[in-house]
Amino acid sequence: MPARLYGARPARGNAPLVLHLHGGAFTGGTLEYGAYVAALLAEAGAVVVSLDYPLACEHPFPFALTAAFGALASLYTGRAEFAGRNAPLYVAGEESGGNLAAGLAMMARDRQSPPLAGQILVSPMLDPSLATASLRAAEAGTCGCKWADGWQKYLGSPDKAAHPYA
Repeated sequence: MPARLYGARPARGNAPLVLHLHGGAFTGGTLEYGAYVAALLAEAGAVVVSLDYPLACEHPFPFALTAAFGALASLYTGRAEFAGRNAPLYVAGEESGGNLAAGLAMMARDRQSPPLAGQILVSPMLDPSLATASLRAAEAGTCGCKWADGWQKYLGSPDKAAHPYA
């Protein structure tokens, strides 16, 4: 998968290493779309690998999550090269990328690897029923709404909404 690196390995010691996932309601978004958040994380001192994960239009759940987990595991194995031998590893994402980051954190917990230091979620899409106050305030509907349409493309069928990693 294409990725973009932000920040640099420190000359001595370790920096936090962050796998970042862009937003885009599961059906859009690019590395450029997530550049602002990735750059902010790097400016705060992290080494950030921003991942251009497969979008739901061609690859419904759990394809992107599984692919991102492979990237997370590889990043952990190679963390010395990016951020230092003992670099703490984080997952981060905004909107649909926040959903994937939360799913990755749960997968890592359940598989007991790779060990994560934490997760950074910015306006994550965590509720496929679209029942949050913020979505009601945005007057998001069940049809013609980018979030509802994104969830439908991502999940493929309503029964997948109950999956804990979704």
